Amino acid sequence: MTDLTNVFDLETGADKGAFLHLEHPVTGEKLYTEDGKVIGIDAVGVDSAQYRRKVSQMANRKMGKRQKNPTLEKAEQEGAELLAACVVRCHNMQFGDDEMTPKNAEQFLLKYRSIREQLDEFVGDRRNFFNA
Repeated sequence: MTDLTNVFDLETGADKGAFLHLEHPVTGEKLYTEDGKVIGIDAVGVDSAQYRRKVSQMANRKMGKRQKNPTLEKAEQEGAELLAACVVRCHNMQFGDDEMTPKNAEQFLLKYRSIREQLDEFVGDRRNFFNA
């Protein structure tokens, strides 16, 4: 018999998190600062307790509230809120005078769709958090 504990334990890696090296939204090139530092985000995955807590919190908030006429803006807002809950640390991310941090990640994810898309794909891909 084979012990499958490590095969199906997705939570441990997702809780530890992983580094997403951001890419240019058009060229796909990895991003670096002018002095060669990586630009990216440490994030937890969809199997993490942090992610699941946020999903539960958002579901509880919606219970009893019937949403009339869902809009793209509302969907984007909720997506940004959920992804922001996954952000543990931001590396070298400056937007004008503002630095992206876990505390203000939601506003940046809402404003910069390409970052939101990269982060969404990253946190949902279990391979990023699982060491086989």
